[in-house]
Amino acid sequence: MKKLITVFLLLICVSISFSQSKKQQIETLTYKLDSINLVLIRSIDDNEKLSDTKLVLESKVSLLKNENSSKDSKISLLKKENASKNGEISLKNEKIESLTKEVKSLEQDYQLVVAELELKSDSLDACVYVLLNKNISENNKNPNEIYFEGTFKFYSTWDYQFYIEVKIDKGELAGKTELLYYSCGTSDTDKIESTGDFDWIEDENIGKKVSGVIVRSNCISENYETGVDYSKEIYRVKVLNHAGN
Repeated sequence: MKKLITVFLLLICVSISFSQSKKQQIETLTYKLDSINLVLIRSIDDNEKLSDTKLVLESKVSLLKNENSSKDSKISLLKKENASKNGEISLKNEKIESLTKEVKSLEQDYQLVVAELELKSDSLDACVYVLLNKNISENNKNPNEIYFEGTFKFYSTWDYQFYIEVKIDKGELAGKTELLYYSCGTSDTDKIESTGDFDWIEDENIGKKVSGVIVRSNCISENYETGVDYSKEIYRVKVLNHAGN
């Protein structure tokens, strides 16, 4: 009997112990399940938010693609317009180059015409001067008058002796270089009146062509070594003109 009671009591203890263990396991599992459910709910919420964000981003991407496509179209159009403008500029540059060459050619022709006219004008002036001076020489019957043409080389105004040096090319004295006097000193009493358009007291006229009439004459000059005056033959300028240059 005691053994039965003892066994019975043991069974009751085991049953109670087993019952309490099951309850704790259920509670533990229930807590874990609740935690899992809470995490799941949060994950679902987060997923929905991500989905909304994704939609917004996709919308923005689509909008940007449309804008980019529109800008690409504008860029393509601008490139075509730029190519067209470049073509127009190239044509205009070719026209400008052609016109520039034409202008240069016309300028060269103009310079040639001007040079030819100047040459003819100089030649005409020279002819006029020659004819004028020849007429002067021919109309004067003075045998001492000599017509000449030559190159003006030098001038002097030292010690009141005013004269020029001329290399004579045409006339009675052709081939000679002579001093042609305006005055041969302070005591010169045989001065003659000179005319003409050539300004001999100008350095810039040295080397230029001249023509005119000179007169054989005499001049009383002083010998600086002996102090004695003496007479020498000179040529006095009566007419002196430019000879066309």
